[in-house]
Amino acid sequence: MTRLARALSTGLLALTVSANLSADTGSRLWATGGVTSVGGAAGGGLSPWALLGGYASDEEWGGTLTLSRAETDDYTLSVVGTGVTWNNRVELTLARQTLDLDSLVFTLKNGFGLEEDELVQDVFGLKVRLAGDALYSPWGQWSAGLLHKRNREFTVPDAIGAEDDSGTDIYVGGSKLFFAAVMDRNLLVNATVRGTKANQGGLLGFGGDRNDSYEAMFEG
Repeated sequence: MTRLARALSTGLLALTVSANLSADTGSRLWATGGVTSVGGAAGGGLSPWALLGGYASDEEWGGTLTLSRAETDDYTLSVVGTGVTWNNRVELTLARQTLDLDSLVFTLKNGFGLEEDELVQDVFGLKVRLAGDALYSPWGQWSAGLLHKRNREFTVPDAIGAEDDSGTDIYVGGSKLFFAAVMDRNLLVNATVRGTKANQGGLLGFGGDRNDSYEAMFEG
């Protein structure tokens, strides 16, 4: 499982290609909606940020559509998602993750008697901007959210000891953009604390025989 996490992290950071389309022209500066994380929420690829998706201002609606794909030597993760933002205050998202297990099919079939060749998970997200603004507030923007995740097939997670086929991540994040901070380039700083029971982001179920409690994870 550690190898899987390392491979996915490397692939997502280096090779993810994302299309993020706004439903309207919006009133916020370009790129202030971030990209879409693998869980569907606006963020930085692996982690949700305090920013909300799209470019809707305080009096507008905005929307996003996302197609992402990360490839490594052993695994391929694809994500399809959509989201809507209201008044730059509330973000609702839906994403489907598909992890291709071609490199493990032989092991799963002969070692565990399993025929599955992929892991599929649906993620339902809600994020609320609590206070501040990432550009102009001295302490940045702060948001809280949750990601409810459901495995569409629980055979493989169950075989390796996962307790549940669904779980909910809860997180609080802060984001701040510093203008012309490094060599006249803007710098975005983000910190997120997530409470989770997910194994490999939830693709391998939630909880296990050694620990079935929430753990706090720092993401930056």
